[in-house]
Amino acid sequence: MTKKNIAIPKMKTVTPTLDLTLVTEMRLIMGIQTLKTMCLIVHHYFHCPMTNLTLPAGKECYHPFASQLDWEIAQWAVTEKISQKALDRLLNVPQVQQKLGLSYENSRGMLKCIDEIPERCGKWRTKQLSFHDKPGEHFTVYHRDPVEAIKALWGDPAFAEHLVYKPGKLFRGAEQTENNRIYSEMWTTGFWNAVQHAIPVGGTVCPVIIASDKTNLTRFSGNKSAYPVYLTIGNLPKAVRRKPSARACVLIAYLSVDKPNKQGLTKKDLKLRTYEIFHHSMAHVLEPLKSAGNPKTGGIEMVGGDGNVRKVYPLLCTYVADYPEQCLVTCTKYGTCPKCQRKANDLGIMKEAHDTSHDVAGGIEPFWKDFPLTDIHDCITPDILHQLRHFKKGIADFSQVTGTEHKHIARILLASLTGKVDQRGIVACKALLNFIHLAQYPSHDEDTLGYMDLELNVWHKNKAYFVEQQTTKDQINIPKFHSLLHYVNSIKWLGTTDNYNTEAFERFHIDMAKEAWDAPINAITSSDDPTNIRIAKHPHETKKSLNAIANSHNAPGFIPALKLYINSLLPKEGQVTKAEALSIGCLPFTLLDVWHHFKFTPMCQKK
Repeated sequence: MTKKNIAIPKMKTVTPTLDLTLVTEMRLIMGIQTLKTMCLIVHHYFHCPMTNLTLPAGKECYHPFASQLDWEIAQWAVTEKISQKALDRLLNVPQVQQKLGLSYENSRGMLKCIDEIPERCGKWRTKQLSFHDKPGEHFTVYHRDPVEAIKALWGDPAFAEHLVYKPGKLFRGAEQTENNRIYSEMWTTGFWNAVQHAIPVGGTVCPVIIASDKTNLTRFSGNKSAYPVYLTIGNLPKAVRRKPSARACVLIAYLSVDKPNKQGLTKKDLKLRTYEIFHHSMAHVLEPLKSAGNPKTGGIEMVGGDGNVRKVYPLLCTYVADYPEQCLVTCTKYGTCPKCQRKANDLGIMKEAHDTSHDVAGGIEPFWKDFPLTDIHDCITPDILHQLRHFKKGIADFSQVTGTEHKHIARILLASLTGKVDQRGIVACKALLNFIHLAQYPSHDEDTLGYMDLELNVWHKNKAYFVEQQTTKDQINIPKFHSLLHYVNSIKWLGTTDNYNTEAFERFHIDMAKEAWDAPINAITSSDDPTNIRIAKHPHETKKSLNAIANSHNAPGFIPALKLYINSLLPKEGQVTKAEALSIGCLPFTLLDVWHHFKFTPMCQKK
């Protein structure tokens, strides 16, 4: 196997002047526990003499914590998920806090120290969106700058030996022709090799991978959900990106999960508003990437973990999503193909289409408009987790099947059909199973890609059997089956499917959304109240108008009930009758903070 690289002039190397404060901040950002370890990293990667770094006498610096013990207690409390009430009881034991010499006296003080740790990937911001005809209806987006997130990944010394800065071509054997190409990592693909020639000489491409997926937070009951958006970069090897502990995938946004008010809207208008909320939100979140990746006016100097400064052009190359999300992203009608826009009733045709004049949801401006060197339809990737499994109302009426369960089913499926299905059906299923396994190879060449095309042809040749047996529709116009036509081209353009499998990003939901939801929330208690009501420290929605609260929660009686409640809180001599309270025209306020949930725990009463 030979390798051919595109030559890129080496950028300048910086020998930074580092003081103790800077090294301390770098340690905190990277999660390094001791200053001594951080100094060794600086010395190794930045070639900076350690003689200029003076450690505090007698102890190492754990700022913003006062001491190592301060840090260790806080780390123990967080990683072991110690509740705030339990920690407060411990610190209230006489002389515990004094004997340990802790700088904080309770859980709130500890959390305040934790909040002072610098954000690794930029500060969080809040953006509220609303429609012109309904200004009181707000949709809140929490986000941070994607360019800052890229800088954090780019400059992390833990990734210094893994980052790839230039594309290349892998070949099997000595003959370097397209027929001998090998496709694996993103740097071996057509995209990176193509766009490298479109940016200024000496520039470095940063292939940006975005993933979004709404996920449920509540179990068994309830409808609480979150809408996280993730970012990672193709310069990192796929094995590093898929590893949660590597922290190579960054949460850059939480989109609004609130639905538009249905009042006065048709079903079509409501759907278009949902599209509009998504695209306006994503346009705001990803706006910095447009200017940063512009080959004519963009490019950002970034210091890598190896100490080199490079002019980096972050380009959106991959959008990882399941089929409904793909339709949302590309503004394509559900049931059609989000890659080639083939019409819903033509999906069974064994040929790609590139006609955008049909079945495209219109009336909105997509977020990807004016993104440099980006075709959003080429960014849409195969979805191994969802596209290569389809047991709807089958296999003992499974309602959900995990990726592992799907693999177990595939192992025994073919044998289970023997003697029960005609030979044509078995051949079709065998071809489909072969395609599924081939599609998941960690590297491909022209031979293995040819095998995929061959198995797909066998499937299409024999799939009519299922129509004849009336086990499916008259025509197999199913987006999942049609999507298989795009696998080979996507592998050549963006790399093997393990570069962008949705299964890896769904795993991040646990760390980025579900565990945060399940974690104990800050307690606000009253010793005079026989109940323990706990609510989050910060409201989920701030300064929401009373009318918007009534509309978004479908509670038309909210404002009258609020008037009666406020009247009940007044001293008895100041209270008025129910009729008089309801007749009050305006309340002395028009905005309220809103919490979406609270925890309610009865407290034992003393007899």
